[in-house]
Amino acid sequence: VLHLHTTFSDWKNTPAEYLFRAKEKQFTHIAFTDHVRKGSTWIPSFLSGWETLQDTSRRIAPALTLLKSFESKLTHEGVLDYDPELRHHFDFVMGVIHSYPDVENGKYYSFDTLSKEQALKIDFDSTVRLIELPEPLVIGHLGGIFHKYFGPYPPPLYRQLIEMVKEKKKILEINPAYIADLKSFLDLCLDINPLVSLGSNAHSVDELGRARDAVREALW
Repeated sequence: VLHLHTTFSDWKNTPAEYLFRAKEKQFTHIAFTDHVRKGSTWIPSFLSGWETLQDTSRRIAPALTLLKSFESKLTHEGVLDYDPELRHHFDFVMGVIHSYPDVENGKYYSFDTLSKEQALKIDFDSTVRLIELPEPLVIGHLGGIFHKYFGPYPPPLYRQLIEMVKEKKKILEINPAYIADLKSFLDLCLDINPLVSLGSNAHSVDELGRARDAVREALW
């Protein structure tokens, strides 16, 4: 499960608490992907405790592999919102759309000022830009912000973006919390065959594994 949030950036549980739940659920890999922006202050504490966390993991769940990552949004300047010197400390970067960039005015749009058609164009164009960036290996919750504020994402545009993810050799996150019709989305993935990861987008240990469970239910 490659999308977990901890007390380092928000929400309820520490990384160590996730270890015990991951062992219960028999996961083999988990990644901590707390929110980062330029000037985030939690990074040194997280990195300084990483060896201790790995030691704990080897002791209680030796089959579990830990990965350290962060979730960074696309800015109105068309880049990811993080300090570049952080990159070499982490295993991968997850890139996401959290706000719609108003590039012309150097700010972000308010969702309630956009029509559905305007939002869809901005979302699609912004996601294309995100996929083209070299840093993000994982593209998180594809179309998720549009889904949250405007409704289901059009399948033909999903197809174009998923094909681009594959072409650019990125990893597509399957995040059921942001997908209206998971079965259809999975059918697209099976047809296009990109690299994928499961993203619970967990903000507590109780949410760990919900992506895996949802995908199992949709497929079988």
